[in-house]
Amino acid sequence: MSDLIAVAVALVVAVAAHELAHLAAARLVGHEVFELQIGVGPSWDTRIGDLVVRVGLVPIGGHVQTGASSMDGFRWRSAVVAGAGVVANLALLAVGLATGFVALVTFNSLALIGNLWPGRRRRLGEPTSDGRTIVDLVRGDTDAIAEERSAWFCVQADRSREAGRIDVAADHIERGLEAVGPTRALLATSGVVAFEQRRFADVVDAYAQLIDDDRVTVAGRAGFAADAAWSASLSGDPELRRLAEPWAAFARAARPNVRRRRIVHSLALLDAGRPDDALDAIAGIDDPSADAIRALVLVEAGDRGAARALYDTAIGPSFSPDHPLVERLVDALLEGG
Repeated sequence: MSDLIAVAVALVVAVAAHELAHLAAARLVGHEVFELQIGVGPSWDTRIGDLVVRVGLVPIGGHVQTGASSMDGFRWRSAVVAGAGVVANLALLAVGLATGFVALVTFNSLALIGNLWPGRRRRLGEPTSDGRTIVDLVRGDTDAIAEERSAWFCVQADRSREAGRIDVAADHIERGLEAVGPTRALLATSGVVAFEQRRFADVVDAYAQLIDDDRVTVAGRAGFAADAAWSASLSGDPELRRLAEPWAAFARAARPNVRRRRIVHSLALLDAGRPDDALDAIAGIDDPSADAIRALVLVEAGDRGAARALYDTAIGPSFSPDHPLVERLVDALLEGG
C-alpha cells in the first residue's frame, strides 16, 4: 500500500509542479494567466479572481492558458513560459535521482519526453506540446507566433461574450485582427461572436477560411462547415444559401448520426431545392428545428394549413419569436397570406 501511495504522490507532484511552473513563469514575465488545469476527467472547478482553476480526477496532464496584451518581447517571454514546466520536471528528476525515489524519476522522465517532443506542426483543435511551442518561438515561425499572440484577444472576447457584453467581445476581435491578423483562433472566435450578433454573412466569411485549412483538425473543419452551412441557410441571402449544402454534407459525413448535423444538412438540402431529401435527413428526429424544416417543406408544397398547425403546436411554443429559423418560417407563411 505504501508503494502505491508513493507512486500516486510522485505522479501528482510531477503533473502539478509542471503546470504550476508555467503559471509562476507567466506571472514573472508579465503574462496574464486565465486558466490553470491540473489533471483530466471530471473536475473540481473554482475561480480565484480572474483565474479559473480546474482540478481533474485523473492526475495525467494539465493545461495553463496564458496571454499578453503587450507585444514587447513577446517571443522570449512566451518561450520562458513554455519552458518553465520542463525546468520543473528536470528539477524533480534530479531530486528523484538523488534520493532514489524511482517513481519520481519515472514520471518526470516521461513528462520530459512527452513535453519536449515537438511532434507535428500545430493544428487548431489539438493540444500543442511545450517542445513544439519552444521550437516555433525560437525559429521565429510567424504563423505560430501570431496564434500565440492572438490568445489574449480570444480569451477576452470569450469572457465578454459569456458576461453578455457581446459588443465588447466584438471589439476585442477587431483589435486582435488589427494587431495580429486573421489567425485561426481569432477566426474561430469571431464566428461565435458574429453568430450571436446575427451577422450570418460574417460567420460564413470567417469559417469559410477554416474549412479547407489543413492546419485545422478534420473534426474541427467539419464543425466549422456545419456552423457555416447553418449560418448561410439562416442568412436570407440566396448566394450564401447556395454554399450551404456542400458544407453541410461534409459535416454530416464526418459525424453522420449526430442529430444537429442532420438538421443542418436538411435545411441546406431544402435550400438546394431537394425537399424530399431534406425530409429524409431528419426522419425520426423529434426536435423543434426539425419541425420548422418540415413546416417549410409543407409551405413549399402549398399546404400552409398543415404548416400553421405544426407551428402552433410544436414550433411556436419551443422558440422565441425572434429566432431566425422561426422568422424564416413566419415570413414564408405570411407570403401566402
